[in-house]
Amino acid sequence: MDQLIEGCSTVPGGKAQFEATLQPGGRIQITGVAGEPDVVPICILKHSLLHNVPLTKPCRLDVKIEQTSVSVVVDAGAGG
Repeated sequence: MDQLIEGCSTVPGGKAQFEATLQPGGRIQITGVAGEPDVVPICILKHSLLHNVPLTKPCRLDVKIEQTSVSVVVDAGAGG
């Protein structure tokens, strides 16, 4: 799942929620969830939507991603 969202450094609207279902055979099916806009960030769709997990039945995952900001303090005396 980390690889599915690794390219998402920005998320339209600041957050997104959707369902990813891992199918036997390697396909990943993406669908919206009730009460949320039926939109999936383009960063998710840049992947091949395939997995390598050996499954005998579909495995549904709820995916929630949220854009956050992190402050970084740079120490001028460090690193050298």
